[in-house]
Amino acid sequence: MDMNKKFKRLNPNPAPVPHHDLAPLRKLGMSIKKVNEQIYQVTVQAEVPHPGYGITISAIRFAGKTAFIYVAPLLPDPGAFYPQVISTARATTYIDAKYTPAFPPEYEPYLSKFI
Repeated sequence: MDMNKKFKRLNPNPAPVPHHDLAPLRKLGMSIKKVNEQIYQVTVQAEVPHPGYGITISAIRFAGKTAFIYVAPLLPDPGAFYPQVISTARATTYIDAKYTPAFPPEYEPYLSKFI
């Protein structure tokens, strides 16, 4: 099936993705798992100060053969108490296997060198 005939672009000139302040996310990383020949499962993760924080995938932009994954922090409930222990927050999405997932260049200061 020709995917170009099945799907149509809703907005041919999308606005730029707003840059979120990624604090308190640190050591941002990505893992890629092949689901089948057409699909990748992409999991992004980051270190957070305690389990009340989370991470969400705010946008995916496709440029050439690259899928740029944008993330944003989810802030904790201000009325709740959390143990002060460094935790890992994760979010998962699925993309077409013809694209290479990557973080945008402006995320360089937040990336983990070890994940």
